Amino acid sequence: MKKIIVSITVIFCNFLTAQEYKNYDWGKAEPYAPLKAEEELGEINILNKRIKEFVVDKKENYDFTIAHTKTFVNSDEAIERNNKVYIPFKSEGEEIIMQKVRVIKPDGKVIELNSSDIKESEDQERNVKYKYFALTGLEKRCVVEQLIIGKYIPKLNGSNIVMQDEYLNKNISYEIIYPNHLIFTVKPYNGLPEFVENEKMYTGKISKKIEVESIPFLKNEDYSNYAVNAKRFTYKLSGNLYIQKYDLYNYKSYTSDVLGFVSGELDSKEKSALNKFVKQIPAGQTNVDQILKIEEYVKKNIGYYEKSNEAVGLLTTLNNKFASSYGLLKLYKSIFDLYKIESEVVITSDRFKNPMDPKLETYSNLDDFVLYFPELKGYLCPTEIEYRYPNIPFKWTNSYAIFTKYTEFGGAKIPDYEIKKIETPGIDFTHDEMNITVDFSASNTKPAVSSEIQFNGYSAFSIQPFYDFIPEDKHGDFEKELAENYAGKKEDVTIITENKGTQFLGVKPFVFKANYSGENLIEKVGDKILFKVGLVIGKQAELYQKDKRQMPVEIQYPHGYLRKVKVILPKGYALVNPEKINSNYITNYKNNESCKFSTSYKMTGQELIIENIEFYKDVELPLDSYESYIKVINAAADFNKLVLVLQKV
Repeated sequence: MKKIIVSITVIFCNFLTAQEYKNYDWGKAEPYAPLKAEEELGEINILNKRIKEFVVDKKENYDFTIAHTKTFVNSDEAIERNNKVYIPFKSEGEEIIMQKVRVIKPDGKVIELNSSDIKESEDQERNVKYKYFALTGLEKRCVVEQLIIGKYIPKLNGSNIVMQDEYLNKNISYEIIYPNHLIFTVKPYNGLPEFVENEKMYTGKISKKIEVESIPFLKNEDYSNYAVNAKRFTYKLSGNLYIQKYDLYNYKSYTSDVLGFVSGELDSKEKSALNKFVKQIPAGQTNVDQILKIEEYVKKNIGYYEKSNEAVGLLTTLNNKFASSYGLLKLYKSIFDLYKIESEVVITSDRFKNPMDPKLETYSNLDDFVLYFPELKGYLCPTEIEYRYPNIPFKWTNSYAIFTKYTEFGGAKIPDYEIKKIETPGIDFTHDEMNITVDFSASNTKPAVSSEIQFNGYSAFSIQPFYDFIPEDKHGDFEKELAENYAGKKEDVTIITENKGTQFLGVKPFVFKANYSGENLIEKVGDKILFKVGLVIGKQAELYQKDKRQMPVEIQYPHGYLRKVKVILPKGYALVNPEKINSNYITNYKNNESCKFSTSYKMTGQELIIENIEFYKDVELPLDSYESYIKVINAAADFNKLVLVLQKV
C-alpha cells in the first residue's frame, strides 16, 4: 500500500556516519575438527554472523548487512545441499558489494571461487532465473565459507529473524548498529537471550548485539508450528530523538491508513463505475444470500494480482478487472457499504509462517486482509478464490488479528481497532461421515463394497473447488485419485459425486460414493478368510517419531470422523476374532476429551456392525500431551491394518 507515515529521510535526519562494513573481512581459513558428540552429525553451521548497520550517506538511507557463515559438511546429503551457493536477489537501488565463497578441505587446502565459477539456471515453474556458485572438490569434513556484504533499502517497520533451524548452530551473533538519535526495539522469543546494548563501541552509534555459543537443532515435526516455536527475534525502528517521534509503526497509524484508503470517499467517476458494476449482481433474499452473490460475482469477474501490493483506486480496479489485495478490499468494502451491510476490515497473517504477537506492534506480520460481518459473525476472504463466506483459510484462524472499525467521538468518526483472536471452527464444522457396506452374500472372495463419504468444512474445501478450476474432462481422473485412497484402486470403481464446485462451499457437504468389488480386501488361507476390513476407511496417518519430541502439538484445524461399517458375512462362516475391533484411546486436556479414537461392534446373526468415532477438538496441546496424542493418531493407523478372521463352520 502507498503509505507515508514518516519518510525514511526524515526518520534518519540525514545523519552522516562511517560504515563499519568497510573494515570487515573473513580472516584466516581453517578446517574444522568436530567434537566427539558432533561426529555423527551430517551438517553443522559452525559460524553464523550477521552485522546490520543503518546509515545515511549523501542523503541516501541504506541498510548495510554483513552475512558471514561457515558450514561443516559431513555426509553425502550435506554435500548435495551445499554444492551450490546462490547469489542473492536484489531490488532496484540495492547492491551486492561483495560475495566471496571458499571451500576449506580437511587437510587445510583452500579452494577460493571466483566469477568463472558462477553458473546460471532457471526455475521454469516460476519463470525466474538465478545465479549460483558451483562448488567443486566438496567432500566430507569440508567447510563451506561464505561472506556477503550487501547494500539494501532499509526495512524499518519490522523484521522477523529466525535464529534456529534443522541443524546445530554454533558461534551465532547478530548485531544491529544505528545512529544514537534513533530508538530500535528488539524482542527475542523462545528462550533466545536479550540483546545487549552498547553506546560506546562506535562513535555516535548504538550497538544492540546477541552472541550465543550454540543453538540446538529444531526439526520440523509433524503436527507442530515451527514458526511459533523456533528461537527468533523481531526488531523495528520505534523512535527518533531528534524529531521527538516515538511509537513509530504502530497499529493505530496502520489502521488509520488502511481505513482511510478502504473507506475513503468515492469521486463521481468511481461512484458511476461502481453502480454500473453492482447492477450486474443478482439480488439476494437476505444479507447472507446477498453477501454470497456479491462474492461469487466479484470472484468471477475481478482477478487477484498476488505480486502487487499497490493500493490503486477503485476505477482502475473496475477498468482493469484485476486488483491487488488492497484494491479488492476497497472494492468489497465499497459494495457492502452501498448495500448497507456492516463489515469490518481485519488485518492478520499466516500463523504457520508469520504469527502475530499482540504485545509488539510491528508491520512485519500484517500480511493479509479479511472482512468480518459483526452482526452475522462470518468472514469473507477477498483474495482466496476457492473460499466463500462465512469461512476463511485455517492458516488465518487461531491467530491474533487487528479488527478495525470507526468510533464516534464528538460527532466525528475516528479510526479505531481491537486485537483479538480469529477462532477456528470446531468439529461441528469439519467432520466426515462414512457409511460402508461390505456384502459377502454373492461371493466369498469378491465381496460387493459400497462406500458413501460426506466431507464437511475444511475437508470439503480441499475437494469442492477443484471442479471449477480443472477441465471437465479431467474430473474423472480427479475422482479416480479419491477412489484409490478409499477403495485401494482406480479402475473398476463406479463413482458418483454430489455438490461439486465453489457454490457449495460451506453450504452442502461434498458427497463421494464408490461401488466396487473388494477382492483386494480378501486373502484365503485354507478354510479361513482373512478380511482386511481396516482398508475400507482409507489410508490413515501414522506417527512414529524416533527422536525426542521438541515442540508442542498444533494442528491445522479441529476435525472429526464418524464411521459405520456394515459387514454381511458369508454363509457358513463365523467371525473368530471380533475382540480385535474394540479400541478406546483418549487424550484429556483441561478436564475434557481433546482427541479420541473409539471403536465398538455388535453382531446380529450374519451381520456385523462396526462403529467408530474419531475427533481432534483442540488446535493446540502442550508437549506433555504428545505421547497420549500419538496413541490416538496411531489408533486410526492400527485400525487401517485390522484383519478379521472368518472361519468356516
